[in-house]
Amino acid sequence: MEFKESTLQMVLNDTEFGELINSIGLVASHYEDIQGVLITGSLVQKIQLPNPPTNPNLSRLARAYAEIVGRTRRKLFPHIDSDFDFWILTKDQPGNDSYPEYLDNKALELISWYASQNKVDLAEWIYKKGNAFRDIYKNPVLYSSKWKEYNYPIPCNAEGFKLELKNEIIAKLPSLAAKVSYYFRKSTINEFIEARAYPSSVFNLRPERILVGDADDRTPFPFFIKDWVDRDRNCLLLYTRSDATNLIYPFILDGMIPGERIAEAIGWTPRHIDHVLYRRGDEGLQHAVTNI
Repeated sequence: MEFKESTLQMVLNDTEFGELINSIGLVASHYEDIQGVLITGSLVQKIQLPNPPTNPNLSRLARAYAEIVGRTRRKLFPHIDSDFDFWILTKDQPGNDSYPEYLDNKALELISWYASQNKVDLAEWIYKKGNAFRDIYKNPVLYSSKWKEYNYPIPCNAEGFKLELKNEIIAKLPSLAAKVSYYFRKSTINEFIEARAYPSSVFNLRPERILVGDADDRTPFPFFIKDWVDRDRNCLLLYTRSDATNLIYPFILDGMIPGERIAEAIGWTPRHIDHVLYRRGDEGLQHAVTNI
């Protein structure tokens, strides 16, 4: 997907988009840990919707996975609560190379358990996910000491990066700041910028939102990456480090695709996800789920 094909044109013209890319590149170059930066979210959707799948015949495991990722529903087009959703790929640290295989194996184990239940006890599901992934998700050990120093106190929130980018946008894109202030609920650039940073080894470990009373539980689960960000549909690559090695998809088209082994094992394709992420996650599915 190119900028001219995306809904991002609602808030940026060609010149402003070029300035945003320049600002991202400048700020990212200050951090040797940053390997790439992309933008996604409701403001970064392909204007023309693809043709829907024709009655996809999902396997038992695929139906279970559809319910899991379908609870993390996204908004299809820009709206008053839209924002800039930046995702940063950071350099992996020594000792993290075992995580991708661990995430795949645990995900398949949990999907199999989920699919075996007549009615899923979501409290037990949350507990099982927590046991599997709690010690990995957002763990500061995933980041270098320098990254943690400049992005204190929570390294995955990239606060140092966000502060620099906010200042760049205010200084060089006052027209964007004015549009944000006028049209969106998050009316300041500081509120409007969301930034998250993860290394490639855990980049697809994402929160699964489950309503628990009046709150959302966000215990994570490893997604097939194209169910979240797809270069053809809902993300734009803004920066890659010139000497970056071992880039993953979507930062490089022919790189390793996080969660691909999960998708292959359950017979899943990227097109399957459209009919669950943009509607109710349990619509059209036959697997019963209980509420808690």
